Amino acid sequence: MKKIIFLSFLFLSCIYGCNKKTKSVLSTVFNEEKLSTQIFEINVNKDNTLTTKSGCIVKIPAGSLTSDSNIVKLEIKEAIDFKDILLAGLTTMSGSQALSSDGMIYINAEKKYNAKINNALEVLVPTKTYNPNMQVFSGRKQDGNKIDWQKPEPLPADETTLKISEGEKLFNANCNNCHKIDEDYTGPSLLGVTDRRTKQWLYDYIKNPAGMMAKHDCNSVELFEKWKPTVMTAFPNLEQGGGIESILAYIEAETNKRGLANEKYEKSCCDSCYDFIKSYQNVVEKRGSLTDENGNFYSLDREIAIPQGTTDVNITTTIIDSKKLVTPVVKKATYYTLKIETFGWYNIDVFLKDLNGWKESELEVNVADNEKLDYQVNLIIPKSKVFVEGGKLDNKEQYGFYESNGKVNLPQNESCIVVAIAQYKDEFMFAKSFFNAGTKQTIELAPVKVSKKDLEEAFSSLHLTDVKVDINKSKNADEIIKTDSKMDSLMKLMPKNCDCGFIK
Repeated sequence: MKKIIFLSFLFLSCIYGCNKKTKSVLSTVFNEEKLSTQIFEINVNKDNTLTTKSGCIVKIPAGSLTSDSNIVKLEIKEAIDFKDILLAGLTTMSGSQALSSDGMIYINAEKKYNAKINNALEVLVPTKTYNPNMQVFSGRKQDGNKIDWQKPEPLPADETTLKISEGEKLFNANCNNCHKIDEDYTGPSLLGVTDRRTKQWLYDYIKNPAGMMAKHDCNSVELFEKWKPTVMTAFPNLEQGGGIESILAYIEAETNKRGLANEKYEKSCCDSCYDFIKSYQNVVEKRGSLTDENGNFYSLDREIAIPQGTTDVNITTTIIDSKKLVTPVVKKATYYTLKIETFGWYNIDVFLKDLNGWKESELEVNVADNEKLDYQVNLIIPKSKVFVEGGKLDNKEQYGFYESNGKVNLPQNESCIVVAIAQYKDEFMFAKSFFNAGTKQTIELAPVKVSKKDLEEAFSSLHLTDVKVDINKSKNADEIIKTDSKMDSLMKLMPKNCDCGFIK
C-alpha cells in the first residue's frame, strides 16, 4: 500500500489442525525488550499532553486518572513502523483471523501507584496512509510473548473521519455520475489524483474546468483531448475550504485503501512537470513560509496544538527521561484517533480480507535440511508491511501460508521475502529468499548455521523499507531555512521535452 499505510505480522499459526502449537523460535531473539521504554511523570490533577518519540500524542485531561498519588509515572512503548513491529516479535492475529497493522502502542502506569483510567484517554497515532477501514483492537497477552488482538472497534469520530464521511456524501451527490475511484467511467478514474495534482489546481478545476482550459492549462487541455467533446461540469457553489476539501479527503482515503495508485497510473507529459514542481515545492516548503498555502499537494494532515509546559521526551537512553517544554508547539501530521479506557496494548488494524488488490495464489516453500528440524517459515512483504508465519502443508513436506493446500492471497508482482529459522543446539539454522509475488510459485531454501547475533543482523538487513511518518511543526514554529542553492539545482531537473510553462 502507498506510503505508511498498513501493515505488519499476519497469519500466525493459521489453520493447520495437524500442527502442534509450539513456542515461536523468533521470540527467543525478537521480543518486546527490543522496544524502548518511555517514562512520563504526570500530575493527575492537571491536564497533560504527552508526545512520544514516534510522534504519538497522548491527551490526559485532569481527573482522567485515579491513583494513590497525585504524581504518577506512565510507561509507554510503541511500534509504529514495520521494522519495530518485526524486531519486537509482535504478532497481529485476532483469534484465527489475520490482521494488517498500522501501528501499536502500549500504555500503563507503574504498579505502585494503583492507577486506573476514570475517563477515556485520547491517543493520536501518526500515519502516512490513513485507511478509514482500520479498527482499534485491544491486546491480550498469551504464552510465548504473543498478543491476541480482540474487541475491534471502529475508529472514533474525529476531524478526519467526519471530513471523509461528509466527503463521501458530497461525492455521491455531485461526482459519481461521471467518476469512479479506481476505473474510468464517463470521466477519468480519480485514484491517486490528490497525490498527482496540487490542491489549488483541484480547487480551480472543480469550480471552473472550462476556464482552466481557456487559460491553456496543461492538464485541462490534455483531459479535454482525451474525453472531448465532453467538458467536466463546473461546481462554482462548492466551497473551496469546505465541500471540495471534504471530497478530496474522501478520494485520498479511498486511494489509501486501494494502494499502489501511482503504479496503476500511466504518467503523461503534464504529470512529469507536476512531479517536478512537487519536488521543487517540497524544498520550498522547508523554508517554512509555504507549508500551509493552497498550492501544496493534498493531505489529511491535522495540526495538533501541544500546550506550553506539557511533557515531551528526550531520547538519550533505552529508558527515556521526560522533560518540560518551555515553548508552545504545533505538531502536523495525519493521525488515527484512539480512545483508551483501560491500560494495556492497542493496535490499529484491518482484517486481511478487507485489503484491496490481493489475488488468490499458490505459494509453497521447500526447506533442504538433513537434520529434519521443524522450521518456522515466514513470508515478509515489506511494502505492504506484512509478516506471515506459516506451517506444514498437507503433504507434510513443504511449508505454506494460510491454507494447508498452499493457497494464500498475495499482492501480485510485489517484492517479497521468505525466511526459515529453527533452533539447532546453541545456534540457529537460517535461510532467506527474495522474489516477486505471482499466482503459482515454489521457493527453495537451504538453511545454514548462524549465531544469535548473525540472526539479528540478518533480520535487520532484510530491506524492510518503511515510509517514515513526518511529524512537523506548523509554519509559525519553523525558521526559514536557506535553500536557494538547492532550488537552483532542482530547476535543472525540469523535464526537457514537456512544456511546463503552466507552472506558476
